[in-house]
Amino acid sequence: MTGWYGLGADLVVLIHTGVVFFVVLGGVLVFRWTRVACVHWPSVLWAVGIEWRGAGCPLTPLEKWLLRHAG
Repeated sequence: MTGWYGLGADLVVLIHTGVVFFVVLGGVLVFRWTRVACVHWPSVLWAVGIEWRGAGCPLTPLEKWLLRHAG
């Protein structure tokens, strides 16, 4: 991919992957740093709510838009 759109799409993919890993594996961090729970639990509830309603992640349309413009 070339250009700013491609770079933006790559950045969104990295952020998206990081969010997914944090939601799935962030509970392990809570055992080490209890303050992480203040961010982890809301992110888990948000992810479960999205899946339960059948909605998509807000990052997915942004990623698709950037990919479309990148060619």
